[in-house]
Amino acid sequence: MTTTATVAIPALTPTGLNMAGVKLDDALWLHGHTGAAFTKALATERGNRILQLVRSYGSP
Repeated sequence: MTTTATVAIPALTPTGLNMAGVKLDDALWLHGHTGAAFTKALATERGNRILQLVRSYGSP
């Protein structure tokens, strides 16, 4: 049996992302994208770096 833990991820706002360790300029950059552009932004190197920080937020 696999056990998973739930980690609270901050809201995808510049302030929430900044709390997760994302630089504010990166958070503002991501926040400026919506819809399909948001998905494309996450596929970039910068977006991937942001995702990694958010995923590791709250991890032991």
